[in-house]
Amino acid sequence: MKLMQYDRIPRKYHLRWDSNQEAIIVDVHRDCLRFVKVISRDAPWIQNIIQTHDLDTFFDSFSGDLAGGDSFGFNHALQKTRDSGDYLEFRVLLPHIKMPTHFTCEHCAGTGESIDEWREGEKCLRCDGSKIQHTYDWRAAYAVTSSLGLLFAILDVDEDTSAKEHQHVTVSVIARHGQHGSGVDGYFGADFIDYVASNPFELKHIIVKNVLEAMIAAETHMWGNGYTHARGTIRVDCDSSSIGLTVPGDACGINTGFYSRRPGEGREFTCHNVDSPLQSLTLLAGLASFVGQASFYIDNKCEKLVSV
Repeated sequence: MKLMQYDRIPRKYHLRWDSNQEAIIVDVHRDCLRFVKVISRDAPWIQNIIQTHDLDTFFDSFSGDLAGGDSFGFNHALQKTRDSGDYLEFRVLLPHIKMPTHFTCEHCAGTGESIDEWREGEKCLRCDGSKIQHTYDWRAAYAVTSSLGLLFAILDVDEDTSAKEHQHVTVSVIARHGQHGSGVDGYFGADFIDYVASNPFELKHIIVKNVLEAMIAAETHMWGNGYTHARGTIRVDCDSSSIGLTVPGDACGINTGFYSRRPGEGREFTCHNVDSPLQSLTLLAGLASFVGQASFYIDNKCEKLVSV
């Protein structure tokens, strides 16, 4: 069995970030259709997700047909936008979680200012100075993370594809309520980590900047301006072969391990205090941007070496 940390594995899927539509793109290699079966809505795994997130039998949809359907997952979370060539393209539009109402914020009585004496003159933390109440659609967010978690799980099998490109990242996504219920873990491939460790000019001057912008855009899309006071905590750290992405929360983010790494090896990354799909989807947006951009340089370099 091949392992991402030690082997170069032919690509099964690839992540990218669409900055124009603020969407995560998942490209699935067509060879995966050989070993991925249609998943029934009645399957115990799917029924467990439906019950966990209180999805409705009539109003909430599910498609488990990766090959034949127009979408995959719950409520069309992964929309198939291309079905030609070596890859099937799925677009994941981020949900609007926090949405404004027409009601006055009860916490600050519509003043938009903090009622706490020790924060006098500052914005109300509940409405972030907007003076109105908001409603929260967490079900839509969990439908997206459940769908992504399902897709990544069924593609995590010991089967090779005919892809010329290597797998640069594998991801595991949890979609449960409560603390640590939205974990994001996985592995970076050897080519990806070798590229980061080489510290090319475009990494610090272009890629990292775009990763940060993708995470801010994703968080703003899902939460509006509700985290303006904490947006400065969104961070991208990249030093040698170590990578860290941080989002608002209690030291919330993903990081590569602290063990030493030999050239030609991949690296595992794990998460800390990822409690909500807002956090996990913001991190996934950053991962998609990072891997998508780096892949452009890595794959072009490999093509040049092959042609020599």
